[in-house]
Amino acid sequence: AGNPTEEGETQSEANTRRVEAVQKLQEINPDISGWLRIENTNINQPVLLPPADDPEYYLYRNYKREDTKYGSIFLDVSSPVGAENQLLHGHSMQDGRMFAALVQFSDLSVYQNSPTITLYTAEGKSTWKIYAVMKLNTLESQGEFFPFTQTSFADDDAFIQHVYEIYQRSVIDTGVTINEGDEILSLSTCSYEYENFRTVVVARKVRDGEEASVDPSSAS
Repeated sequence: AGNPTEEGETQSEANTRRVEAVQKLQEINPDISGWLRIENTNINQPVLLPPADDPEYYLYRNYKREDTKYGSIFLDVSSPVGAENQLLHGHSMQDGRMFAALVQFSDLSVYQNSPTITLYTAEGKSTWKIYAVMKLNTLESQGEFFPFTQTSFADDDAFIQHVYEIYQRSVIDTGVTINEGDEILSLSTCSYEYENFRTVVVARKVRDGEEASVDPSSAS
């Protein structure tokens, strides 16, 4: 719903076209693992998987490997596609590009306007329901560090404990649930409320047979 599709094109045709676009982009650069889109924001970008020996390769390079202050949206080297927690990094640019829009998700109306995330890969389309929005410190001087960067877990109990800790830190109660066996997607960007702060938006993959849309009206 609300997805701009080319004239006369069905939703499934639009999805197929986007998946094929990812496959074509991979011919330009095999590091392109997918395409990320959040409706009603300007987040509509390829996702890069950096080389294992250079995790910040795309911090200041675009998907064509050209130097740019904007960098790319890129996967944390600890979380390949399919990890229990896929962690994506992106700059928060002053002109609103890259992951800057995430910083506003602590505003209830902004979340309600964009409660889901879409990820296209060569394998297909997946939808993710936003579960939590956190403002986190990275400096020890500001208090205990919450390991939002953790991407794999010893067992289901450790995963559920981590998810509960995220819930406790979320500035929005979205009403979205996470169970054992779910996959999560964490989008992280620099936030300027305090020095070296991060805004982290965590979403849960839509389960098989589950309705992909969210009614965010009861979020608080």
